[in-house]
Amino acid sequence: MTTSRANGGQMDWVPLANFPPGLQNVLSAMSPGQVTAPLGIEGGVALLQVRGLREGRIANASVASVEYAVMQVPSVAAAERILPTVATCDDLYTHNLQNADVTLTRQSVAPAQVPAEVAPVISTMNPGNIIATPTANGATITMLCARNITPPQGLTRELASNLVRGERLESRGDRIIAELRANAVIR
Repeated sequence: MTTSRANGGQMDWVPLANFPPGLQNVLSAMSPGQVTAPLGIEGGVALLQVRGLREGRIANASVASVEYAVMQVPSVAAAERILPTVATCDDLYTHNLQNADVTLTRQSVAPAQVPAEVAPVISTMNPGNIIATPTANGATITMLCARNITPPQGLTRELASNLVRGERLESRGDRIIAELRANAVIR
C-alpha cells in the first residue's frame, strides 16, 4: 500500500529519477493530464496521471571547470567599443587579431585554480556575461564562457539534454537583455 492512498491517490512532486527506468520513459513521454495504462504492481494495479511538469536543478551537480576569457585593452573607450560587438567568447578573438595592443587570455580551469583577481568578477556571472573594469593601464574585459559541471550519479541522456537546453535559453535571454540595454535610450 502506498502513502498516496490516504491522500485520495494524489502524490506531491516526485522527481522522475525516483521511478524505475522503464516507468521513467513512459512518464517522460506523457503530457500533463494523461494517464498510464493499468500497471501491475505487487498486490494490485496502479494508474499514474501526470498532473504537471517542472524542472529543477540537480542538487548533487558540482562545477568541474570554469572557462573564462580576460582581455587587456589600452583604454576604457576601447573596452566600450568592444563590449557591444561580443556575444560569445569566440568573438573576442576577432578583436585580439585586429588590434596589436590587445592581449587575450582564455582558460578552462578548476574553480579553485581561478586567479584571485578574476574569481570575484566571474563568481556572479552567468555564461555569456561580459564586463569591463578600468585599470591603471586601460581596462580589463572579463567574460564567463562556461561552467562545466561534473555529471551527477543517475544522469540520463534526456536530463542532460534538458540541462543544456536550459543553459542555452538562459544564455540567450542574457544576450537579449544585454542587447536591449545597449540599445536603450535614456533621457
